Amino acid sequence: MIVECPHCHTRVEPTVDEECPSCRKNVLDNSDADLSKTSMSIAHSTKLPQVCHSCAIPTDRYVVVKQSFGATEMSAVRRVLSMLVAVVFGLFNLDNDSQRERRRRDNVRVRVPQCQTCSSNGPPQPMSVNSETYHLTLLVDRRFKQFVESESA
Repeated sequence: MIVECPHCHTRVEPTVDEECPSCRKNVLDNSDADLSKTSMSIAHSTKLPQVCHSCAIPTDRYVVVKQSFGATEMSAVRRVLSMLVAVVFGLFNLDNDSQRERRRRDNVRVRVPQCQTCSSNGPPQPMSVNSETYHLTLLVDRRFKQFVESESA
């Protein structure tokens, strides 16, 4: 059975002794877990309420969370070579439109509500990115997730 680990908030299938394969903590032991948080998969088109994703207070402030799934799977050497090739193509203006289109396809961008107070912690960092569905998984306040689910119902 797949569950969300209360410690690392990753969706996992626990081992036979109820251990999370991601963080190695017991999924049944909530003693040091932050139960106010949960993971949530968000797409670019997901309608999000004007409520901070992190603390669930009303806000009209949004931040863009962007994750590239192509670059995360590349080694540092390949990334440098890729940038050099892009510079050469850019200097000669070769295939610029298809380069831009590829970069757009390799990124997932989501506008997420974040209040001014929570912004002092920096922008939300994606837990994961799904390159097939263009969804980002973020750590959010449980009340925020409930707001989203109630608005989409």
